[in-house]
Amino acid sequence: MPNWCEGMLKIRGKQEKVLDLLAENLQVWKRNIINEPKFDIREEIDKEAIKINREDGCVYVGKLAYIKGTHRNFVEPNDIGVNEDKNGNTCIAIEMKGAWDILSDPYIDLSKQYNVDIKIEAFEQGMEFSRYILIEKGELKEDKKIEYDDYVWDCVMPNLGG
Repeated sequence: MPNWCEGMLKIRGKQEKVLDLLAENLQVWKRNIINEPKFDIREEIDKEAIKINREDGCVYVGKLAYIKGTHRNFVEPNDIGVNEDKNGNTCIAIEMKGAWDILSDPYIDLSKQYNVDIKIEAFEQGMEFSRYILIEKGELKEDKKIEYDDYVWDCVMPNLGG
């Protein structure tokens, strides 16, 4: 069982691109038990677990959702309001977690593919570190793993992760 590095995934860009990124890269898997003609258990995508309403700018994530292309990173169940400004831009914040740590490479690829900015701030209580990742227009600006001498005192969110 992994320790979890937990925090916030922020995505900023054109509303259409932000919604495309979520629609195409969040996956919830479910087990389907087949009894006939012979017993079998299959994994398949649960299409009901994630709903995206582009007209209302709402994203509903009903169950823990895998972020495609990452190493065991997930978005927590959530109702996400996606509000467009007068220029067609939006910025969203989603609770997320990654097994052991969060690597920047998959998010660099997502930023390039969807022309969005991505910021991650996450915390791992068990190993006593935090992670800060900033990607703008597909370019990695910062990727810091911050370790602490006094984790509870110095870390801004010491009870997350672990």
